[in-house]
Amino acid sequence: MVHGFIVDFYCATERLVVEFEGAPHAGRERRAYDAARAATLEAAGYRVIRIANRDVTRDHLAALLSRALGDRGSFPLSRRERGTGGEDQRRQRGTGGEDHGAKGDKG
Repeated sequence: MVHGFIVDFYCATERLVVEFEGAPHAGRERRAYDAARAATLEAAGYRVIRIANRDVTRDHLAALLSRALGDRGSFPLSRRERGTGGEDQRRQRGTGGEDHGAKGDKG
């Protein structure tokens, strides 16, 4: 619960709220309520990201969070990228030759 509202995801360190919106959010009254709720949270100092369920992908979420968090954003590897022993599989598969460095590096 954040500022009296149940939210989908909350990062206390960043005061970041992520709301995933499906079909129940499509009605006019619900959209107005969601907008007012987001405005209330933003006025209380929270950052609110709203994303339609149909648009949720790892890459899209990473892009939204990168914009919201700036240089503070660091995203852990997925299980597929991590491999069974925790190694970074992206390097072994070759994602265009770039060196991904250690976990959390951006270069």
